[in-house]
Amino acid sequence: MNSSAMVIKDSIFSVMAGALGIEDVPNSSSRPDRYILNNKFITLDNVNALGVKVTNTPDPGQLMIDGNHFVNFADAAHAISASGVKPGLIGLNYLGVTAIPI
Repeated sequence: MNSSAMVIKDSIFSVMAGALGIEDVPNSSSRPDRYILNNKFITLDNVNALGVKVTNTPDPGQLMIDGNHFVNFADAAHAISASGVKPGLIGLNYLGVTAIPI
């Protein structure tokens, strides 16, 4: 994802071994209104696969990751890899049946 006004919603992602489901790569702070909502990410690689990776540090209001379900990922950091993401960008997501801490 590297554009304005992108929505990925109600989809199923089968993430292959060592692969990545979605990568959000804003190349500046001028890429608002990107949403990853209510999707299911499934992998058989519970060691290396990544569900969602956020590169760079989008400003609040420019990205929302909410209502997603991650199945069989190693941990919350492999479900959503978003170091440096500012508060308010990640809502309530689940790893298996457990809510991913914000």
